[in-house]
Amino acid sequence: MVKYVVATYKADPNRVFSMGTSSGAMMTNVLIGVYPDVFAADVWSNDCATGQIVKTGEQWKIIVQAAYPGYTGFRPKMWVLHGTNDTTLYPQNLREEIKEWTSVLHQSTTPLTTRSNWPDADWTTWNYGTKFRATSAAGVTHNIPTNESVVIDYFDLKWIYGPTQCVDGSYCSENSFYWQCLPITKKTLGTRS
Repeated sequence: MVKYVVATYKADPNRVFSMGTSSGAMMTNVLIGVYPDVFAADVWSNDCATGQIVKTGEQWKIIVQAAYPGYTGFRPKMWVLHGTNDTTLYPQNLREEIKEWTSVLHQSTTPLTTRSNWPDADWTTWNYGTKFRATSAAGVTHNIPTNESVVIDYFDLKWIYGPTQCVDGSYCSENSFYWQCLPITKKTLGTRS
């Protein structure tokens, strides 16, 4: 599906991202493990519902590598977030994610920096290197809120280059986060100004 969108709409393959919470978070973890050559970055919130699976970083790394044997290419940067009051997906999973992804991404196993009360009050964010960050959200349940502007900044998604120059047969659509070229169709022809 991603390759189709890149080919059909001339999307930038270096700007394909994955994000999810709950089951979507688990799938994001799988996507990054199985298709590291498709995604530029990833953010997800939790894994292994009950928190009963505890492994070393190296053991987690072996599992990820087994999902795509022999792959040695680019691995996306990642930011994992978890609420301390999550009773659906236990907080132990954050500790497992930290061990897993610092090992897979060859990042420091101890935080290089720690930010308290960021990106929200009572949250703690640890940076382990340029490719991995983890956040513990104190008092937050399974429904962890997403601060889109902070995520956009972390993954360098802000469009700062002005309007896109669209080719014939397409028009420019924009919002505060992006400009994009969309095909002109009979339906859009009557709605464009």
